[in-house]
Amino acid sequence: QTLVRWYLARKNPEAAEGYLRESLKTAGTSDKTGRLTLIRFLAEVRGPDAAIKELDAMVAAGGDVALFRSLRAGLMFDKGEQGAAIADMQDILAAAEPSEDTRQIKLALARMLIGAADQVTARKLVEEVLAEDGTEVEALKLKASWQIDADQTGDSIVTLRAALDQAPRDAQLLTLMA
Repeated sequence: QTLVRWYLARKNPEAAEGYLRESLKTAGTSDKTGRLTLIRFLAEVRGPDAAIKELDAMVAAGGDVALFRSLRAGLMFDKGEQGAAIADMQDILAAAEPSEDTRQIKLALARMLIGAADQVTARKLVEEVLAEDGTEVEALKLKASWQIDADQTGDSIVTLRAALDQAPRDAQLLTLMA
């Protein structure tokens, strides 16, 4: 990270990207963190189209296809292609087995649906996640937000306490609790 920041401070994003790509070659395709770092770098420095192109290559190469497809859908959603992004996320979930990654994809889709004003489907997805894992902090945050909006203060406090048991230093949780 320090070397990448150094390259960027010297206005040399090509060298930073080259370093990240070389690190991936050294670590191999199993380095999920390295791949995610490269995607984040491309999205921030080169823009979402460059990150989407890289994700397409990663999907074609195999590996964590569901993760890379969901990241691609998130970038598409941010670019304004909401319908296509939501359809991609639903397609990913249709073929996915229940897992931690699947729960995270469901939560990402729920956030997209909230942005697209489909609260009913978003709530359904959050409830599915909580049925699989009642301690999922992000799902609990969303549920508590809805409870606060519905003036269900007591229920929201119970939900937030459950979330705080898992992440006691989460600033967003503390803000919701306040």
